[in-house]
Amino acid sequence: KPLALALNDESNPAVRLLYVESLAKLGTQQAVRVLTVWVMKEANEEVALTCLDHLKGHEDAVTYFVGRLGGSDNDEINRAAFALQQLEDPIAVRPLIDVLVTTHKRKVTVGGGSNAAFGSGGGGGLTMGSKTKIISRDLQNRSVLEALVALADGPNFSFNIPAWRSWYSSQRRPAVLDARRD
Repeated sequence: KPLALALNDESNPAVRLLYVESLAKLGTQQAVRVLTVWVMKEANEEVALTCLDHLKGHEDAVTYFVGRLGGSDNDEINRAAFALQQLEDPIAVRPLIDVLVTTHKRKVTVGGGSNAAFGSGGGGGLTMGSKTKIISRDLQNRSVLEALVALADGPNFSFNIPAWRSWYSSQRRPAVLDARRD
């Protein structure tokens, strides 16, 4: 816990690297968890990649990053996909297919203009019209595609989800899953 707190409070990337190395040497489940969480928030590429190097072979890390694919933040989805690519675990293929393209909704206010009218009889009025709408937008996740192509080791169906699903279901399932155990 003290190393995790120190890592969180440290602004110098070189010192953060020392903390990452120390956590990796501990090798405990808590240390692995700190490194996985840190990958998602680390701004320095060298520190993030060092964390990922130490997470290879840890199923808990793969499970964590697969779980982060389900978030609503596209940057987070792509960062988790990048991490899964680095961890090279084929178990992530199916979840990656599911987030190649994600739909994001946001509220927008439309209108908001005002209309003032005053009549000669002294009467008048002011109207303001605005509506809140929900806008849906599909986003293609480039890092997800890159991870998927790397883990699939061959095909590239771009952002064609039905083609990826068809390919995935045609694979000898035990071979894909057994690759993890080898």
